[in-house]
Amino acid sequence: MDSDAEKLVRAKGYPYSAPDYSYIFYRGRALKLGRMDLPPDMARRKPVLAYGSNAAPDQLRRKFPKLGDDEAIPVLRTVLPGFDVVYSARFARYGAITAMLAPSPGTTLQTFTTFLTPEQLDLMHVSERRGPMDHTGYEYGRLRSLTAMVEAVGIRKDLFAYQSEAPALVLDGALVAFAEVTAKNRTLPAKPHGEVLATVAGLLSPGEGIDAFLLALIADPERRRSRSAALADLGRAVDLPGFTKDKIKPPRSQRRAPKR
Repeated sequence: MDSDAEKLVRAKGYPYSAPDYSYIFYRGRALKLGRMDLPPDMARRKPVLAYGSNAAPDQLRRKFPKLGDDEAIPVLRTVLPGFDVVYSARFARYGAITAMLAPSPGTTLQTFTTFLTPEQLDLMHVSERRGPMDHTGYEYGRLRSLTAMVEAVGIRKDLFAYQSEAPALVLDGALVAFAEVTAKNRTLPAKPHGEVLATVAGLLSPGEGIDAFLLALIADPERRRSRSAALADLGRAVDLPGFTKDKIKPPRSQRRAPKR
């Protein structure tokens, strides 16, 4: 079980550190593309945007702790015009305020795309969807009509993505971009995650202190739900043009065999 100090590091450290290059996640390590080649089964993999913590090796280690020696995940640098990464109006179960996509004309997002096998996508769904009672769910779907440049792959007109079910957080009348995420010609105000956490804690629970606030959120799902609901009252719905939801099927291990 994590100590309180470890829990606070995880909550405050979101979206965690990602390399500034394309890499292959293999045996828990980020191997720079070139040191290790793309897997031969790229055609069967789903290209899923990793605009938040899913581009960080630390987060991939948490989500894929049992990848075999014959498994790998390409995490490829991606240039995505017309979007930015903003704060959602909800808390993750580990205390962070999570990211979501927002249209931003004129902005060019510097992000990543993970290429996941069907089995890896099942595991990612489990980590991203959670349940509505946990107030941490993402919708999964396809973004169309893009001009995304994916390193080693080329231009993609469509990519898959997870998008928060919650509204986007609004502070001082505006959506707020993640300062930790690189974007050119950004039009939205950008703030670091720690600063936004402290601001929100002060709004929702004045005088409690950020560490006590976060540890209470992490320990108590009901408190997390109520604080997320209060945060949603500070939010604004985001329409993501070209995004169509895909129905998430149960993991293959839970599916019934067809009747004969």
